[in-house]
Amino acid sequence: ASGVYYDLNQWRSGENKAFDGHVAEARVMDGGQALVGAVGKRSGDTWTVDFTRKLAGGAGDVALVSGQTYNFGFAIHDDNAAGRYHHVSLGYQLGIDAAADITANKR
Repeated sequence: ASGVYYDLNQWRSGENKAFDGHVAEARVMDGGQALVGAVGKRSGDTWTVDFTRKLAGGAGDVALVSGQTYNFGFAIHDDNAAGRYHHVSLGYQLGIDAAADITANKR
Protein backbone atom coordinates (compact mmCIF):
# COMPACT_ATOMS: atom_id res chain seq x y z
CA ALA A 1 0.00 0.00 0.00
CA SER A 2 2.89 2.38 0.72
CA GLY A 3 4.68 1.59 -2.54
CA VAL A 4 7.69 -0.07 -0.88
CA TYR A 5 8.79 -3.29 -2.55
CA TYR A 6 11.74 -5.16 -4.05
CA ASP A 7 12.05 -5.44 -7.80
CA LEU A 8 12.95 -9.08 -8.51
CA ASN A 9 14.58 -10.34 -11.71
CA GLN A 10 15.43 -14.02 -11.90
CA TRP A 11 16.91 -16.46 -14.38
CA ARG A 12 16.53 -20.21 -13.86
CA SER A 13 19.16 -22.40 -15.48
CA GLY A 14 17.02 -25.57 -15.39
CA GLU A 15 14.28 -23.84 -17.37
CA ASN A 16 16.50 -21.38 -19.27
CA LYS A 17 13.83 -18.82 -18.46
CA ALA A 18 13.73 -15.28 -17.05
CA PHE A 19 11.18 -13.95 -14.56
CA ASP A 20 10.28 -10.31 -13.85
CA GLY A 21 8.50 -9.92 -10.54
CA HIS A 22 8.56 -8.17 -7.22
CA VAL A 23 8.29 -8.77 -3.48
CA ALA A 24 6.00 -6.70 -1.26
CA GLU A 25 3.48 -8.41 1.01
CA ALA A 26 4.03 -11.55 -1.12
CA ARG A 27 6.44 -12.78 -3.79
CA VAL A 28 5.04 -12.29 -7.31
CA MET A 29 7.14 -13.84 -10.07
CA ASP A 30 5.44 -12.31 -13.12
CA GLY A 31 3.83 -9.12 -14.33
CA GLY A 32 6.92 -6.92 -14.47
CA GLN A 33 7.52 -5.01 -17.69
CA ALA A 34 11.10 -3.72 -17.30
CA LEU A 35 13.04 -6.96 -17.88
CA VAL A 36 13.88 -7.32 -21.57
CA GLY A 37 15.65 -10.65 -21.18
CA ALA A 38 18.21 -12.78 -19.40
CA VAL A 39 20.72 -15.15 -20.95
CA GLY A 40 22.84 -17.61 -19.00
CA LYS A 41 25.71 -19.77 -20.11
CA ARG A 42 28.11 -22.16 -18.44
CA SER A 43 31.79 -22.40 -19.31
CA GLY A 44 33.49 -25.11 -17.26
CA ASP A 45 32.36 -24.48 -13.70
CA THR A 46 31.64 -20.77 -14.25
CA TRP A 47 28.15 -19.43 -14.95
CA THR A 48 27.60 -16.02 -16.54
CA VAL A 49 24.12 -14.50 -16.63
CA ASP A 50 23.39 -11.24 -18.47
CA PHE A 51 20.22 -9.34 -17.60
CA THR A 52 18.88 -6.63 -19.91
CA ARG A 53 16.27 -4.25 -18.57
CA LYS A 54 14.54 -1.00 -19.47
CA LEU A 55 15.04 1.97 -17.16
CA ALA A 56 11.29 2.13 -16.50
CA GLY A 57 8.64 -0.54 -16.61
CA GLY A 58 5.29 -0.73 -14.88
CA ALA A 59 3.73 -1.85 -11.61
CA GLY A 60 6.28 -3.79 -9.54
CA ASP A 61 9.25 -2.37 -11.48
CA VAL A 62 11.56 0.15 -9.84
CA ALA A 63 12.06 3.01 -12.31
CA LEU A 64 15.78 3.76 -12.71
CA VAL A 65 16.36 7.51 -13.00
CA SER A 66 19.48 9.43 -14.00
CA GLY A 67 21.28 10.93 -11.01
CA GLN A 68 19.92 8.37 -8.52
CA THR A 69 21.45 5.38 -6.74
CA TYR A 70 19.74 2.05 -6.00
CA ASN A 71 20.54 -0.77 -3.59
CA PHE A 72 20.81 -4.25 -5.08
CA GLY A 73 22.16 -7.70 -4.36
CA PHE A 74 22.47 -11.17 -5.81
CA ALA A 75 21.19 -14.52 -4.61
CA ILE A 76 22.41 -17.78 -6.13
CA HIS A 77 20.39 -20.92 -5.47
CA ASP A 78 22.38 -24.12 -5.76
CA ASP A 79 22.00 -27.90 -5.65
CA ASN A 80 18.49 -27.95 -7.15
CA ALA A 81 17.24 -26.58 -3.84
CA ALA A 82 13.49 -26.81 -3.43
CA GLY A 83 13.75 -24.74 -0.25
CA ARG A 84 15.59 -21.61 0.74
CA TYR A 85 19.22 -22.82 0.44
CA HIS A 86 21.09 -20.05 -1.34
CA HIS A 87 24.12 -17.78 -1.28
CA VAL A 88 23.44 -14.05 -0.92
CA SER A 89 25.82 -11.22 -1.74
CA LEU A 90 26.52 -8.22 0.39
CA GLY A 91 24.58 -5.12 -0.59
CA TYR A 92 25.80 -3.02 -3.49
CA GLN A 93 24.76 0.30 -4.97
CA LEU A 94 24.05 0.96 -8.63
CA GLY A 95 24.34 4.56 -9.78
CA ILE A 96 22.61 5.81 -12.91
CA ASP A 97 24.87 8.71 -13.93
CA ALA A 98 25.85 8.86 -10.23
CA ALA A 99 28.87 7.59 -8.29
CA ALA A 100 28.27 4.17 -6.70
CA ASP A 101 29.82 0.69 -6.43
CA ILE A 102 28.74 0.21 -10.05
CA THR A 103 28.07 3.30 -12.14
CA ALA A 104 26.11 3.22 -15.41
CA ASN A 105 26.58 6.19 -17.73
CA LYS A 106 24.90 6.93 -21.02
CA ARG A 107 27.23 6.62 -24.01
